[in-house]
Amino acid sequence: MGTPVYMDIEEAYSIVQWHGEEYGHHNLWGALNSMEENWDDLDSMERAAYKMVNRELQKSVVESEGGQID
Repeated sequence: MGTPVYMDIEEAYSIVQWHGEEYGHHNLWGALNSMEENWDDLDSMERAAYKMVNRELQKSVVESEGGQID
């Protein structure tokens, strides 16, 4: 395993947004999908950002639908 990456959620969103802009995606879902498709090319910071933002967005979707996260 590599060294753990520590960042706050704002930094994670910035990294995902930057990735999306670089690959022509103008929303977080598009950026996340692109990051997933290019997983092997991501560095540890990008992977950590993907995981954090994806988890936050999934949590928001589940909560907005009145459910709970597993």
